[in-house]
Amino acid sequence: NTGSINVLLDVVIFDPDGTVIKKIETFSDRFGLFKVDNFRIPLDGKLGTWTINAKSGGNFKATEFQVSGESATLSISTDKNEYKPNELINFSGTGARQSATITIKIFDSEGEKITELNINAKSDGKYLTIWQIPADLELGEYNITADDGASNTSTKFIIN
Repeated sequence: NTGSINVLLDVVIFDPDGTVIKKIETFSDRFGLFKVDNFRIPLDGKLGTWTINAKSGGNFKATEFQVSGESATLSISTDKNEYKPNELINFSGTGARQSATITIKIFDSEGEKITELNINAKSDGKYLTIWQIPADLELGEYNITADDGASNTSTKFIIN
């Protein structure tokens, strides 16, 4: 509400980093009310406190609102804990950034990288891939890491 009728308003919406997301010019109606109904938070919008600045001439008002969502944590898992050489492993996970490239790395017990796989997460943050254990891979414990460019996680499996 502006308290004035038929005035031009400049409305600017900022994300939590202070980045201008949208600039809108609108008019107040005959009751001094205005609305912005063609704005949506982008799919990749940042979580946190957003700010709306409305300005008309020398008059201005800033209002804040919270953008929240599922605080998904990146996860990775295998279909079982122990495998034999030459067997297939199913890697799956959740919580990745939407459509992000997930880098999966497999390390032996000495920390040496065995292989690296790159797959894309779905729009819901889920991902899935398979890997065949080489027939000549040594028996022992292995570490898997998954990284979506913003966060990472790890788990272990055993070849016996």
